[in-house]
Amino acid sequence: MLRLNQRKYDIAGISLYAAFFLALTFFCYLFPYTGDDWAWGSSIGMKRLESWFENYNGRYAGNLAVMVLTRFRVLKSIFEAGCLVGILCLIVPRGKNQMSLTLVGALLFVCVPKLLLRQAIVWTAGFSNYVISILLVLIYVRYCYPLVEDGQRKAPRAWAAVPLAVLAFVTALFVEHITTYILVMAVAVILYTLVKERRIYAAHVGYLVGAIAGAVAMFSNGAYRMIADHQDGYRTMAAETGIVDRIFTNYFSVIGKELFVNNFVLNFFLLFAVILVFVKQKHLYQSRARRALGVISITMIGLAVNYSAVVDALKIFAHWDRLPDVCHGAVTAIFCAGIIIFCLWGIAEKALRTKAIFLIGSAACVTAPLMVVTPIGSRCFFATYVFFTFFVLECMDQMETKLWHCLLIGAAILLAMANWARIYVPIYQADIERLDKVRQCVRQGEAAVEVTHYPHENYLWCSVPKTGSIWEERYKLFYDIPLEVKIKIN
Repeated sequence: MLRLNQRKYDIAGISLYAAFFLALTFFCYLFPYTGDDWAWGSSIGMKRLESWFENYNGRYAGNLAVMVLTRFRVLKSIFEAGCLVGILCLIVPRGKNQMSLTLVGALLFVCVPKLLLRQAIVWTAGFSNYVISILLVLIYVRYCYPLVEDGQRKAPRAWAAVPLAVLAFVTALFVEHITTYILVMAVAVILYTLVKERRIYAAHVGYLVGAIAGAVAMFSNGAYRMIADHQDGYRTMAAETGIVDRIFTNYFSVIGKELFVNNFVLNFFLLFAVILVFVKQKHLYQSRARRALGVISITMIGLAVNYSAVVDALKIFAHWDRLPDVCHGAVTAIFCAGIIIFCLWGIAEKALRTKAIFLIGSAACVTAPLMVVTPIGSRCFFATYVFFTFFVLECMDQMETKLWHCLLIGAAILLAMANWARIYVPIYQADIERLDKVRQCVRQGEAAVEVTHYPHENYLWCSVPKTGSIWEERYKLFYDIPLEVKIKIN
């Protein structure tokens, strides 16, 4: 009977992932190509490839991925859905709560903030760098998980050094802050095994070697020398004399909002998760001081989460978002301090504490390089969103699952997906109609074509090929519109 129940559970889990994959495939097909997608999918992308992206960037793997995905829409939808489901599968803890935690993870994915949704998931160029890279990171994270889990485990095989080196090398060629992160992570894993087990495993050394080789390959691109010499008109890095000013500017203008304030749904689950851990482990606390620190940290997190709720309420009901950036930055600092205190002293169970420290430390590590560079957009914070989601799921594994939990979360997922359909089905229809109208005008020999705005345009990134902008030329090249034809935006 136990085996039968386990088999039913496995079938239900597979069915859940399959349903989520099919739904995401549908939505990823609806997402239109916009902005840089037009460049990568046209002759501009081929010219960049011919020079092997010389003086452009060192994101070789991400560049190749976007060139393929912008040329095959069906492949794009299947591949992107597979990546998102793969991330979900990798961050859900294995065990008795796997079903409910899968639903929670899926809900947090479909409730991703609008700015992050449109830049990291809907926009193919953003997806190719920021989503694929974190998927590859999580493969190695899962490989390392047995190091901190209780129970017997097998030592990593020496032959695994080769595939892990390849994995690290490829991972390093997507986006710069992930490249620096995997270098830090690889060193940290080796130091952890050295301290804990007095051993260094060849497999983890292989990953470090691959990460170093990938970082050298990326940053040897001439684009980064131009950025360092202040010869790049788009990207900049803080000069040595202005680094403090840049850190404060980036933190208060962007990072404070993107790292925490905008993520209300995730923040709500995070608050629930830390309270759950505190309640479930209160009998394990060995001192009043530790229990007090747990209460203080949860209070700090709770105050910050309430602030993010107020900000969201003002946006939704009052259409007002004029709270000063210094407020966002200050509350984010309170949240970060609270979550650090909780991870260090509020979690009594050693294995969970180690995982929590790693996941929150990872979120901090991928954010740190963003303090000193420009530009930084919402897409840069997809990795932090994933690590925070991972943290929430690990903490919620303490919960006893009930059937009504699954039904309630499942209903919320359906509502969130219905909202996606409300937004992106009309966008897809408008995309088809807009392109058909433009091509018809071109066939008729008209000197100017009219390009209409999308509905719900604020859920897309750079969707308008404005007259006289670089986007106009890229739009024409992508859709084979003669360059002499003028575009009018309606």
